[in-house]
Amino acid sequence: MDKMSDDELRAFRQQKVAELKHRAQEVRSEQVADGAIYPRIFFCTVYYTPKESGFTAERGFDATPIIAPGLHGRKYPRDFLLAVKKEGFGRINEAVDGRSYIRWMGDRRYAFADAPVGRRGEVLVPRRSCAIS
Repeated sequence: MDKMSDDELRAFRQQKVAELKHRAQEVRSEQVADGAIYPRIFFCTVYYTPKESGFTAERGFDATPIIAPGLHGRKYPRDFLLAVKKEGFGRINEAVDGRSYIRWMGDRRYAFADAPVGRRGEVLVPRRSCAIS
């Protein structure tokens, strides 16, 4: 999957979701003691925080240093910034004003951050935080 384009990855994901939805129709829901009903199938998405140090030309990335709005003229590897845009946050090699992360703000803009946060602003804890739907 590492070599898939965004469109190929999106199509692959849609195929897998369709398969899971089909399986979900075949599985009976289970009611637990507190009355909640669970379909016994959950969707999980893995999130990760890209690290600038891993985005090198030797590893096959476009490591061309580029500037982007919100980064105060500092340059970062092109593929690292693309990964930050996709994942939401990225860890940088050298802190800026005490902030060790870059976050994607939307509207073609980045910002420096203290830590990655979730949808409701809670600090995400490595190997601990998760979300389900």
